[in-house]
Amino acid sequence: MSLIEKTAKINGFLAAFATILGASSWFQPAVAGSDLWWHLASGRDILERGGVPRADHFSWTAAGDEWMNHEWLWDIVYWSAYSFHPELVAWLNLALLVAIFSLAFAVARRVSGSAFAAGAAIWLAASSAFWFLDIRPHLTTLLLTGIFLLTRDHPRAHWFWPPAMVIWCNTHGGFAFGYGMIGLHVLVKTLRLCADARRLVIPWPLWFSVAGCTLAFLVNPWGYRILEYPLAYLDSDSPFRLLVEWRPPEFELSLRLFEGRFWLIGLFAIIGTLLGLLGSVRGLSDGLREKGLPAFPKIDPYLICLAAVCFEMAVTSRRFIPLFGIVAAPLVASGIRWGRDVASVGLPVLRTQAAGLTAIVAAVLVGSLLWTDVRIHPRLLHRWTEGNLYPEASLRYLQALNPGKRLLNYYNWGGYIMLHAPEFKVFIDGRANTLYGEKIYNDYQAMLNSAPGLAARMSQYPADAAILPGGIGRLARKMTEPPLSWKIVYMDQLAVILLPPNSPRLREPLPDAELVVGDHPDFLLARGALAMSQSDLQGGIHLIRQALKKDPLLVRAWSRLVRILGSQGQIEQIRQEIERAIDLQPRRRFHLRSTEAVAYELAGEPDLALSALREGVPAGPFANRAVSRARIAALERTIAGGDTRERTR
Repeated sequence: MSLIEKTAKINGFLAAFATILGASSWFQPAVAGSDLWWHLASGRDILERGGVPRADHFSWTAAGDEWMNHEWLWDIVYWSAYSFHPELVAWLNLALLVAIFSLAFAVARRVSGSAFAAGAAIWLAASSAFWFLDIRPHLTTLLLTGIFLLTRDHPRAHWFWPPAMVIWCNTHGGFAFGYGMIGLHVLVKTLRLCADARRLVIPWPLWFSVAGCTLAFLVNPWGYRILEYPLAYLDSDSPFRLLVEWRPPEFELSLRLFEGRFWLIGLFAIIGTLLGLLGSVRGLSDGLREKGLPAFPKIDPYLICLAAVCFEMAVTSRRFIPLFGIVAAPLVASGIRWGRDVASVGLPVLRTQAAGLTAIVAAVLVGSLLWTDVRIHPRLLHRWTEGNLYPEASLRYLQALNPGKRLLNYYNWGGYIMLHAPEFKVFIDGRANTLYGEKIYNDYQAMLNSAPGLAARMSQYPADAAILPGGIGRLARKMTEPPLSWKIVYMDQLAVILLPPNSPRLREPLPDAELVVGDHPDFLLARGALAMSQSDLQGGIHLIRQALKKDPLLVRAWSRLVRILGSQGQIEQIRQEIERAIDLQPRRRFHLRSTEAVAYELAGEPDLALSALREGVPAGPFANRAVSRARIAALERTIAGGDTRERTR
């Protein structure tokens, strides 16, 4: 092997390494991966029962109703990992993401012919998909999509499509997309064969494989009825379409926001598509070559059609943005490759191996820098699932209380309760329309928002206890008022537990919270809040620091601490504590900066508050940016008013 060949091989390896290094850093999003818990509970249940249950027994509102758990196989795999060691779930998912990005890179490099362009395309795809990379079965669809795109033209690939479809339709509802993706590939190939031969040519082995994929739908516990799940989401009037992940992305062009990155990928994909279409026109590329310019790229029409379908899906529902990024990567890479080739006409140095190696080394350095905001140790799973958002302490107290089985619970906590306290039955959880009817979901939303008729609705659902977000939220407060008159029996900084006035547990001594959860950080925070309400400021600060000593990742403890420091006017201390918190939890930077702004406002420093708040505008798809922007506008008016008064004086 010559030196040039060895150098090219090393460069190719380094390019792949840089791509995967940078792309895989876009994981561990700051979102509550609440679905993971019910999937784990389901996997445990399946193995204990020795089969997939057909009816629900986790809830009391839908108990006995048919539950089509089409992702049961994923549940078993991940529960097996979790039961061996909980952290293994996080590492398994990280390995899955590395495999997904590796496959996407290989496809983009094959189509574009450039490792550099393919790497840039995958980095774009990963950065836009970041907030959707929580630990859920949807990554199975990304993995199988990548495998299919990489192997689809192999002479024997069609033999593996039906077995893959069997796995797909038992792990994720994206199997419907997979079936369409395979069918579209065979259709486009058939049309091209007919066009080339100018007669009807049918590749029968491929069509027989498509037929085999159709039959593969039957290899699941529900047979052909498995199609009911993906078809249900075609109903635009379903209230479940109001869930944030099903909403369309807004038109935002800032690359700081996930929407801006998505629209940028869309723009690059459109450019790549146009170049590919021009490359299919005879004579155009020859004319460019005669002028010393690079020819337009040749792109398989199938990839263009598939990307167009995925773009429409992503525009309709933001949850499909990762899928679009993976599918569109070859088009994006082709456009980047052609742009680089055009630039190299005027700058021949770009064609040299030295320039290529420099770009690759720079990419490795940037990819390494992207990992500076990643914290793997300690508690990777806790970080990846935003573990502090779940009511661990209150659930422990609820188990000691033993008020009865039927809980009125917060939606995002349903799966957590199913896994960690299976003796209780939930009102609702993340299984959404695979189990719960529209009435239950609509009633839950109405109760959560304390809509008129609360008492009448709650009379339809006689719960034994309620576990709801703390701080005496709207629903909890209404429940304590007549005519409902529920009683608060436990409250910490995250959750509140209430019992109905006729509960037998109210006629007995209640568990002592100090004995049950006295060492839990959330209870320590509650005690700290109580101490401060009694003018014991130093005692409250001591309890908060105790909570942070037990759990340094507890963001709400840091928030509470800096608010107190703000009320004391300790500007430098606020800054130090926030920087310490961000160093521990860099993925929660937006929330911590927003809290820092509140502390500066309490300290009477609106300029510092405005600066922090501008850094605290959330960039992900599951946050309400309107609130942050309204706060920024209010602060700007306050500062402007203050400046005006100063000039007047």
